[in-house]
Amino acid sequence: MHQIVEQSGRLDGLVNNAGTTHRGSLVDISAQDFDEVKHLNVKSLLFLSQAAVHVMDRARAILNVASLNAFDVLLKGVGLYDTPSQARRGTVFVRSVCRD
Repeated sequence: MHQIVEQSGRLDGLVNNAGTTHRGSLVDISAQDFDEVKHLNVKSLLFLSQAAVHVMDRARAILNVASLNAFDVLLKGVGLYDTPSQARRGTVFVRSVCRD
């Protein structure tokens, strides 16, 4: 984030759009698969937002992109993706980061 500010002079916003999954039934998902998906889909959300807030002025704009599956289970075999997507769709999370 600091490199972006050095090159462009400021950071106006952040779009959290990264996401991955392991296809398959939640009944068969391993702990490693869960950790990998959670790491990218949720942990990156926190730490990228945190880094952005440190270099943005008070007019902060953070947009979290979540799939429709975050609102309703639409596709079979992507339950592991849907679970962290619930965190991505929550506006309370971003409001908390920006407020702090």
